[in-house]
Amino acid sequence: MPKVLVLVADDSDATKLLATCVAEGARAVRFTEVDVRAAESLDVEALRECTGVAIVGTTQGLSLSLAKLLDACESGAASDFANTVFASVGFDGDLALERIARLGGIVVTERESDLTPDERAKHVGRRVAKVAEWTAGAPARLRFSAAQFSGDAQPDRPARPKPAQPAALQTTAPSASARMLRMVSTTSGSTR
Repeated sequence: MPKVLVLVADDSDATKLLATCVAEGARAVRFTEVDVRAAESLDVEALRECTGVAIVGTTQGLSLSLAKLLDACESGAASDFANTVFASVGFDGDLALERIARLGGIVVTERESDLTPDERAKHVGRRVAKVAEWTAGAPARLRFSAAQFSGDAQPDRPARPKPAQPAALQTTAPSASARMLRMVSTTSGSTR
């Protein structure tokens, strides 16, 4: 079950309205658990528990509490947020998106459209929840692991041995290829 966190970056009325719209959009995806919280009330562990995080703000820069939270996230292991879906809603610049991208998760964006800001926020909320649902439901073998982010990554399982070849193909004599050609041509209806 996807768990989406709507992270409110500042306490302006416009930000709170957008956060409500993002949460409404995320709740539209079946079985999605949605939590709306202020950046100053969160720590890194709260973010690690989520499959999706939508950061909502209406300022050009990042609030001090959001910047501190993202700094703490960046100082963790490289794979902490590899399977987490992130989005930025309402910010006037690309600073929030750049900071999110540094965490290494899956970034969901939206192209320019004629939708109102509220409709766009709902749309982004639905997209975050939908992609979070996909990543939460993916088998563990398809998810990123910490070993994939280190320089000495080892495969999760040993390589399979190659299957044994039929005896007719094991010989390197030139007659073997002639035999194969004869077998192929006789099965297609003509003989050589």
